[in-house]
Amino acid sequence: MKKVIFSNVFFSILIIVFGLIGSVLISRALGPSQRGEIAAIILWPTLLLYLGSFGTYQAVIYHFSKKNRNIENIWGTCLAITVMNSIVSILVGSILIMLTLKLLSIQLKWYSFYMLLFLPLNIITQFISSVLQAKALFKEFNLTRLFTPFFYLIGILSLFFLNVLTVTNVITLQISLTVLQFFVFLILFNSRIGTIFNFKYHIKTIKIIYNYGYKVWLGDLSQGLNVKMDQILISGMLLSKDLGIYVVATSIANFTSVIPNAYKTVFMPLISSTKKMVEKLNITQKVLFNFVWINLGVTLVCFIANPIAIPLLFGKEFKESVPISYILLIGFLFLNFKIVLASIMQGFGKPIFVSYSEIAGLIALLIIVYPLTTTFGLIGASTAISVAYFVQFLTLFSLFTRIKKQHNE
Repeated sequence: MKKVIFSNVFFSILIIVFGLIGSVLISRALGPSQRGEIAAIILWPTLLLYLGSFGTYQAVIYHFSKKNRNIENIWGTCLAITVMNSIVSILVGSILIMLTLKLLSIQLKWYSFYMLLFLPLNIITQFISSVLQAKALFKEFNLTRLFTPFFYLIGILSLFFLNVLTVTNVITLQISLTVLQFFVFLILFNSRIGTIFNFKYHIKTIKIIYNYGYKVWLGDLSQGLNVKMDQILISGMLLSKDLGIYVVATSIANFTSVIPNAYKTVFMPLISSTKKMVEKLNITQKVLFNFVWINLGVTLVCFIANPIAIPLLFGKEFKESVPISYILLIGFLFLNFKIVLASIMQGFGKPIFVSYSEIAGLIALLIIVYPLTTTFGLIGASTAISVAYFVQFLTLFSLFTRIKKQHNE
């Protein structure tokens, strides 16, 4: 198990590093304003990739990680779900793009819409990753995670050194990688899971997946809004330069999520496949104890490196990102702990508890984010999101404590 965790941590670090290098090159070549435009363009397509799943990614992991699950019709089942999810996501996303991204010109809004049209391909590749994770094929799963960040970095490096790194070319690169990723993942699915030409679907399985998924989706919806509400407000109220500065500020904070995402990948299917509650709790206790100290250590390192790393990597134009990043690091300290605890609760078959915590965080965010952002700008937005992360953690931890107490009684 330690070997699997180490492998996931290693791949997670690679993904973060590849993304960080790409972000540095884009920021240095384009500056805060155009960096903000790219962030705004990909905002809704990225968010709807997860919100538009209606929790079915996690449901697939939970359902198919159980032993003796029939996977004969898994491809047709996932394809049917993709069609239903895509129709809703594209329609809703198109409206949101036109109504909320006020800092973008009409041409740039069309770029966002073009990305949205390729959402079905992204959803299918996410399903394939979920099935690989459910079947504990972590080597293949990690390769799917690394595919897009690696080739995206290659593309950004090429554009940078050819001196053609523009907003248009960055979006074109992302769309091209979506198509390439789709075909590569199909080949991987065919070789490791089964034929992709079996289009039979299982209605009962679809119902089971949506029944579990909607409980997760309530949390996903709140989590997505929690994570992106600040950017949504900034893109609607402030300048593209402000969004560019804010996105860079999140880069250092995002680095601390390497460890929790690696833990999440392993422990949700592990706990889900464990039958006895006492064994689930024993695994949980060990996981949480080890993670607390790792989380604190990584956050402290990033806290110390922050004032040096941002100007050095992204350039002096982004020095305003430093104080914002400090605030976000505090928020991510609680967010990371919640990520691990959420995967454990989903493994317990209690996804609705995760949703409760996300909803609690969203309520807190909605109450404070607008007045703080309008009064204090980016500092206010980062403070609001950090408070929301703390509320999420506190709510979920209290629910977990209740479960543990009930079992001990």
